[in-house]
Amino acid sequence: MNIHDLLKRYDKGQVTALHLMTIVINLVDESNADSILSALPAEVLAHVRDFATCYEPGPKISIGRVPDPGPERVKCIRLWFDASAT
Repeated sequence: MNIHDLLKRYDKGQVTALHLMTIVINLVDESNADSILSALPAEVLAHVRDFATCYEPGPKISIGRVPDPGPERVKCIRLWFDASAT
C-alpha cells in the first residue's frame, strides 16, 4: 500500500492519525524522507515528530506488533523535521 492509498483511508476515517503514523515511520525512505513526510497532514506529522523525539532503540512493547523503524530511519525523520523548521 502506498502513501496516497493510506491518506485516502485516513481521510475516510478508516485509519486514525496514530495508526497512520505507525505505518508511515516504516515507509520512510532514508534517502528521500520528504517523499513521504511532506504528504502527511499536520495531525499525523505531530505524531511522527513526537515518536521521533522520544524514540529509543531497543525492544518495544506493541499490541499491534509494529516493527521498530530502527535508529537510522528515525535519525532521518528527525533531520527532515530539523530541515523543515528552517
